[in-house]
Amino acid sequence: MKKKLIASLLTGLLIVGALPVGASAEWKQDNTGWWYSDWDSWYTGWKEIDGKWYYFDYNGYMSHDTTIDGYQLGSDGARIEKVYQVGEKWIVNGQWEFTINSVETTKDRNQFSKKNPEQVVIVNYSYKNLGYSSSYMNLFFSDFTVIDEKGEVAEQYPANITNYPKETPVGASCSMAQDAYGLSNKSSTITIQVEKYTSDSTRKEKAIFKVPVK
Repeated sequence: MKKKLIASLLTGLLIVGALPVGASAEWKQDNTGWWYSDWDSWYTGWKEIDGKWYYFDYNGYMSHDTTIDGYQLGSDGARIEKVYQVGEKWIVNGQWEFTINSVETTKDRNQFSKKNPEQVVIVNYSYKNLGYSSSYMNLFFSDFTVIDEKGEVAEQYPANITNYPKETPVGASCSMAQDAYGLSNKSSTITIQVEKYTSDSTRKEKAIFKVPVK
């Protein structure tokens, strides 16, 4: 194709992975499909654009109506974010396996805290390192975005938890971890957003859990 030939002559290389986005970055289309261009180059692999994730094949064309790395892509190419339930595993291939096991209300209050939440909940979760390897630290999950039934974002609360999250090397698991959050509104169901960059820092993965509160 003409655009590929010009790009090849200018770069001499097949671009692999995401390139820095410049002011000229934009969507383009031809008879084959859509691609995302930055001057004379294009993107391949996963790329977050305007808050949505897309996958571009080795020629730079956007994939759609298919499943890549376990993620379903819609007709517009955007990744369809699944809502996970209690006990359901969020698996990022070659990186991690993460599960919310339960969420329980606690009457525990910290006398030294100035916070006065309507409800305090303990999030019980577990994770396994499937291949996350970083020079900074081993796999570690904590500090989620917790949203109550009225849409208010909760804050972490210094409750008396017994199982703290631990750094977990490749092949190992943290089977019992806890975080406490103070809710502004009493809720029977909460939404938990979990985000983490892959170990090579090329993309941030996100999962949404909607779970009942015991």
